Amino acid sequence: MKRLLLFLSLLILLSGCVRYDVGIRFPQANGGEIVQHVKLGQQLVNFSGEEVNEWLKSIEQRASSLNGRSKRLNDYELVVAIPFYNGKELVEKFNEFFASSPEPQKIPKKNPDYFNLSARMNLEQNNWLFLERNVLEFEADLTPLALVSKEGNIIISGEDLMDLRFKLNIPLLVKIAGEGVKWQKTGNQEYEIRLSPGKINRIKAVFWVPNYVGLGTMAIIIFVSLGYYLKYKKMPLLEGTREGL
Repeated sequence: MKRLLLFLSLLILLSGCVRYDVGIRFPQANGGEIVQHVKLGQQLVNFSGEEVNEWLKSIEQRASSLNGRSKRLNDYELVVAIPFYNGKELVEKFNEFFASSPEPQKIPKKNPDYFNLSARMNLEQNNWLFLERNVLEFEADLTPLALVSKEGNIIISGEDLMDLRFKLNIPLLVKIAGEGVKWQKTGNQEYEIRLSPGKINRIKAVFWVPNYVGLGTMAIIIFVSLGYYLKYKKMPLLEGTREGL
């Protein structure tokens, strides 16, 4: 009953209080960024400013431990970027970041479960020399963001409290799949999936990225082969011309 009253109070006081975007910028096979954009509503800052500030600091600290950088746009808005240099490092850094979520005592006391989110990623890659095929699987357990009855029915969802979105910035998308997944293209090479609080969200994305190392290797081979041809294939013609003179 106390939790129900707490959720009702939050719904009234803090409607639309958190916008949390988690994005993967993966322009090519040899590097990219994990980008997070957190924007808090003024209501939440006024309601629990000190505790929310501690939560934002914990995000900055975790990003810094992974060689990331962060920027406070203002008191209630934060952007974090964590670089990676291959698919393996992407998975390692992503999972480490979300595995190192704040301890319960560091989460806003107004609702201990509210910011305790869990997410994991897996990535399978196939190198086709010039291109790399990626199968990305993302799972986010957002069940803490809902009040569930004993029968398993959602009484109150966290959708009015948190706007959670997963974004992919990739050159060539093949497909995005998942139960109840709705996605849209929001910009050049950017795809956005809105997550559902109160549920376990599972997303599977298949996409291609260019492999510039492979392209560069092929360019070197072509350049060397062309030089060899010009030097050794045309030289007899030049010598024959000189003899004729």
